[in-house]
Amino acid sequence: MSSSLKHWIVAIAMVLAFINGHHSMVKLTSYHSYNSDGEYRDKAPSKHLFHPLSKPKPLPTLALTDPHLLGGFHNQHMRFVAFVYYAIKQNISQILLPSVRWGDAYNRGKSIPHEYLFDVNYWNERADDKGLPFLVGYDAEVLEGSTQNQPCFNTTSGLYHGLDEYFLRHNETNLRKIDTLADIRKSEFIHCHGVPSSAAKKKANSTSPMTHLVPIGAGKGAGKFWSDYYALQGRRPKSIVDDRVPVEQTIFQLLRPSDAIRSAMERAIAAATTNRTKEIKSNKCGLLALHPRVEQEMLTHRCNKYQEGNLTKVFERIWEFPPFSVLMDSDNTTNNKLTSIHFGYDLIFLAVSAYQVEKPPRDDVLAIPLRSVMVENKKALLNARNHGLYGQVPIFESGAATAKKVRFRNNHHNITSVSAESLGVVELVASIINFFTSVTADVFVGVRGSSFSTDVFAVRHYLNKDVGRLHAGNYISGPDGIAELVGPPKIHNC
Repeated sequence: MSSSLKHWIVAIAMVLAFINGHHSMVKLTSYHSYNSDGEYRDKAPSKHLFHPLSKPKPLPTLALTDPHLLGGFHNQHMRFVAFVYYAIKQNISQILLPSVRWGDAYNRGKSIPHEYLFDVNYWNERADDKGLPFLVGYDAEVLEGSTQNQPCFNTTSGLYHGLDEYFLRHNETNLRKIDTLADIRKSEFIHCHGVPSSAAKKKANSTSPMTHLVPIGAGKGAGKFWSDYYALQGRRPKSIVDDRVPVEQTIFQLLRPSDAIRSAMERAIAAATTNRTKEIKSNKCGLLALHPRVEQEMLTHRCNKYQEGNLTKVFERIWEFPPFSVLMDSDNTTNNKLTSIHFGYDLIFLAVSAYQVEKPPRDDVLAIPLRSVMVENKKALLNARNHGLYGQVPIFESGAATAKKVRFRNNHHNITSVSAESLGVVELVASIINFFTSVTADVFVGVRGSSFSTDVFAVRHYLNKDVGRLHAGNYISGPDGIAELVGPPKIHNC
């Protein structure tokens, strides 16, 4: 094995160590120490931790009333930031864990509990010191005050009582047209309607209905969390206009993948390394991750104007880009620029939804040039998968193939484990796997107008991985070529 490959494997191990909690990005204060702009007010951390970590206390506890967060993984991440910050701003120290679910944007109606995707114990062990609310389980007697009254939260559906689970989780229901919080306020249980009140301060043995739960929903359209996220970013001082507010940086730090996903990532990287060892040359330097964003739905998206939608052109530009390659044809013995280039990386990791590239174009895509690009992208992806980049540099994908193998420990029913595939969330889990694999790479090439690329750029910046060993570590691919990204990325908005 070459020394450069060993260096790459060590580098991956270091970043995975960060994901595993041995690397720290920022140190924040307790949850009551933020001002309204997400900045610090004081630096006096609380020393108290709940044990067991997920056991609730009779305190105001924020509960998500929607069936799941909306959007792709990174749009959901942005909404999750706003959801958590709402708790911080309202001085709410607990979030009801079973109310938080993440949805699969490509499989409407399908979602997965937060604790399957992310390490809750890791979050809770650091939450108080880092300034974030605890993620707690549901205990009717603790949070509702009495088991004699019908509680506000339904543990069977994972929703508030009075909400129609069948309707809300049906694949034809458009959640952007539903206001779950408004529906709750129409219910007969006045104590379930909202804001912390005197009812939440009654003693647990009171005969009057009460609850510590504080319901909040996104509302219609893009929703409250989307607008709140951008409002939070908009209040930053001009000096940090392209940086993230401290609360978001901390969430980047504490929202690490679950054991199931981390193990799957490590196995996929190890398998790709082992499978390609014979093809690796000793004078190369590791892994390049590429997020071209050429899925069919993005080709018709308004953000596509910032991107190169033709995958063949993206591959050509990666191959010929001077920081990544050197033209070896100095004696003019050959005129083939594709075979006379020395490419500086052992492997290319392609962060792409294979299904969304390879499926037949939609019937409503009538523009012939656009349909032609979709067909060509499928051919380019299949060729790269089978033969590597111009037959020389191996390309591997991890997302969907790895996601289908992930099994989550099931704490909700008498079943040992469940798979991402059986839950219908393969694309969501694949996106998370692609994200953290991209974070580990020596170099990342992403695009403007994608929340996935924007967040990978940001995390790599906070890890100081935007400065590579030989050149910069973050690059943006666009219609006019590839350019270095200096500093943190601009907030995603197009």
